[in-house]
Amino acid sequence: MSKLTIKVPVHFYPKKWIEFINKARVLDLSNTDTVEFDLSRSAFIQPSELVLIACLIEEFKLKNKIQVTFINGSSTLNSHLDNIKFKKYWNNNFNRDNYTNCNNSSTLGLWKISQNIIDVYGRMAQAYFRKAYLPDKDLLMLSSNLVEVFNNIFNHSYSLISGYVLTQFFPKLCIIKFSVCDFGVGIPHSVNEFLSSEGKSTLDDCSAIIKSLERGFSIRSIPQNAGFGLSNVLDFTENCNGTLTIISNKGFVQKNAGEDFHRFDCDYFHGTLIQVQIDTNSLDEFDPDDEIYDF
Repeated sequence: MSKLTIKVPVHFYPKKWIEFINKARVLDLSNTDTVEFDLSRSAFIQPSELVLIACLIEEFKLKNKIQVTFINGSSTLNSHLDNIKFKKYWNNNFNRDNYTNCNNSSTLGLWKISQNIIDVYGRMAQAYFRKAYLPDKDLLMLSSNLVEVFNNIFNHSYSLISGYVLTQFFPKLCIIKFSVCDFGVGIPHSVNEFLSSEGKSTLDDCSAIIKSLERGFSIRSIPQNAGFGLSNVLDFTENCNGTLTIISNKGFVQKNAGEDFHRFDCDYFHGTLIQVQIDTNSLDEFDPDDEIYDF
């Protein structure tokens, strides 16, 4: 048996990262017992990058039972990964099926999405960031939109591995980012499969992603969520002066508040990566009299 070293790409450039993930997923690990991720080219790793790596490692461990280690990288990066327990997350004795608190007040740590605690994670996001940084902001919509994206994974992705989510607040920029990734069939695949079943024309992958964001469009959703899941996420980012980015199959779509959809070329990605970025200054003020949940 041998060790394989994988160099993590430089700071997030979607095309390069999708290419990196695609190449890593077809590696022959049959004679490998350890994969080490070389962080020497990375000064910092964004939430979107971490959930991609998390899904990749989950697939490695599911298929090959390999060990995972990390080498090199800046002291700042390694301190961040240690504080959010990302490195420990892949130890054999670490319980990835439950959410584990981290030592970084600005980050709601990595979570392997499980259907039975979707709502719990959403409520935790409210309580976590309100307590640490945003006591005067209404975070109910943050919570509900996290839940919307999680439900989308369980309704449509058919991913063999669980999806992953990471949520982080950047105090100096006054923004919250949450990123969700799965290695399922992809949004365009699901949309076009549904359109075909209805006798309708299929769409290119970017158009299919945009179609999935239309209010009232539904494929196979839970009754209380039918037709409103991803459209609510789009509305949330628009109302919070934010940015919604979705990469799935050959579709790469980005929507900045107040602008039209931007479409980009992308290598085929067998899965879906969603990143939501919001301006916390745009959140409504918190009114305790309107609070639904008791934390």
